[in-house]
Amino acid sequence: MHGSKIIQLPFAGFYDSMWSGEIDHQEESEVEYWPERQAENGVPKAFHVSDSDYAEILFRHTDYSAAYLATARDYVESFNLLLSEALETPLRLTWESMVSPREYNFGTDRVFAYIGRRAIRALWRISAADKHEALAQLSGERFTSRDGFASHYRPDRSDWPADPFEWDHNQLGTLLLAVLRIVYGDERELENRLWNDFAESEAPYQFWSEAVDWPKVEAAVEEKRAEITAQWCEDHGEPAPLPRDPDTPDLFEQHC
Repeated sequence: MHGSKIIQLPFAGFYDSMWSGEIDHQEESEVEYWPERQAENGVPKAFHVSDSDYAEILFRHTDYSAAYLATARDYVESFNLLLSEALETPLRLTWESMVSPREYNFGTDRVFAYIGRRAIRALWRISAADKHEALAQLSGERFTSRDGFASHYRPDRSDWPADPFEWDHNQLGTLLLAVLRIVYGDERELENRLWNDFAESEAPYQFWSEAVDWPKVEAAVEEKRAEITAQWCEDHGEPAPLPRDPDTPDLFEQHC
C-alpha cells in the first residue's frame, strides 16, 4: 500500500489460545445440542448418531483455517477501532496478512497490518512523552540474544534508524507494544479486551459456522444413520421406524 509500512500486531495466535478456544467452543456447543436437535427432528433415540460421531463429522468437514482467517481479519479491524478511540487518533490500521507456521513447535500465528506515516508519528509522540522508557525496556526484552535465541537486531533502540518510518515490522511492532504498555499498563490488556468483546459477540459462531461444509455434514450424518439403521434391522429382523415427517402424523417404515 502506497505510503504505508507493515507492522506486526500483538496477537496470541491460534495454537491452544483463547482465540482458538472460542472457535472450539462453538463446535462444542453444537455437539452438546445435537441429541436435542435429533429429538426435535423426530429421530427415534435408537437411531441417534452419537455425540462422538457427530463431533468427528464436524471436525472432518470444517475448514478451521478459514475460521481463523476471518477471526484475524476481524481482530485487525477491532484493534484499529479500539486503539484509535483510546489514543483519540485515527490510526487507520488495515489488514495485510496472517502468517502461520507449518508446525507450532516454536511459534504461532502472526498478524500484520498496514500503518501510515501519520499513525507511526502518533505512536512515536506517545513514546517520546514517556522518554522512550517503555520502548527501551521492550527492545531489550525482545532483541537481546540468549541461550536458544540469536537476535538479528540491536537491543538498544537508540542504535536503530532515527526515523521510525525506516523501521521494519518487528521494530514498529515493538513501538506499538511500548505504546500499549504506556496507555494500558500492560501490552496484553488491549488484546484481552478485544477477546472479551469477540467472545460476547455473534462473530465466533458466524466465523465457525461459515467454515463448516454443512451439506457434507448432513450427508455424513445420513450415511452414519443408515449404518445404525442397517444394524438395527439385522439385530431385530424387522423394519426400522424412520423419523417422523413434520407434515404428517404417522411414522414411516423402512424395509430392511
